[in-house]
Amino acid sequence: MFHERLTICIEAPILAALCLIVLSLAGCGQRNSPEQQPATRHFLAAQEALAKGDKEAAIRSFTASIDAKPNGWAYMERAKLYLDQGNDEAAIADCEAGLAIEPKNEDFKWLLAEAKKPANDRFKGKFAQPPSAKK
Repeated sequence: MFHERLTICIEAPILAALCLIVLSLAGCGQRNSPEQQPATRHFLAAQEALAKGDKEAAIRSFTASIDAKPNGWAYMERAKLYLDQGNDEAAIADCEAGLAIEPKNEDFKWLLAEAKKPANDRFKGKFAQPPSAKK
């Protein structure tokens, strides 16, 4: 059941990645930034790995994206994968790191609160979806 919800939550970052590509092609953003290119490349590789069902490769690519340039999207997606694997401590650490970058991000606050609950109590009722899915 969590996997189905995770799939829904993963769709938004795919759209964000596509927006980054479009903006880069349109000449917007910091296309030539040496920090952005590797982070974006690794993030997109992680999305491709997820599309193929290779969660371990996705985690490695999200980690490489974060190493290249820490960013909220990569922390969020890696945290979801860690939760899916039962690695609650790593998921909580990623949510906290993401909140340090994006302190007003309601989805990080939601995921952190869910990660701190017992596994059987997560993603139920009004907490089944992230706040961004309700907009």
